[in-house]
Amino acid sequence: MVQTPQAAKKETDSSLHITIDERELSPEDTVDAPPGLEEQVKATIDELKEVNLSTAEHPCPTYVITLLTLAEEVEYTALLTEFRDVAVLAAPTQGKPLIFYVAAQVQLVGVLLAHENEEGKEN
Repeated sequence: MVQTPQAAKKETDSSLHITIDERELSPEDTVDAPPGLEEQVKATIDELKEVNLSTAEHPCPTYVITLLTLAEEVEYTALLTEFRDVAVLAAPTQGKPLIFYVAAQVQLVGVLLAHENEEGKEN
């Protein structure tokens, strides 16, 4: 079977509709959670491992998730080390215009709010 680009697109596009019902629920409308669900509550915080992004003389400790493979940890730590001195967060300067970036794809929307600092670089 040969699909046209339009037919293939129809299979991958989707829409999600959420209806919020703000009615008050009466006790008759609710039920207790099953005991098995209550007993199996587990922490969702992943374990972290400390890594140093600098030297022993000038440590720059940060934490990475322990679920990474050794190869992933090495690659991720190298990336963090490369960008450790890059200022990624800065308070906006009052009176300076803000720049709003939007990147949209079929299943993802990303936004960034920035402004230019005194050196003409975006923060």
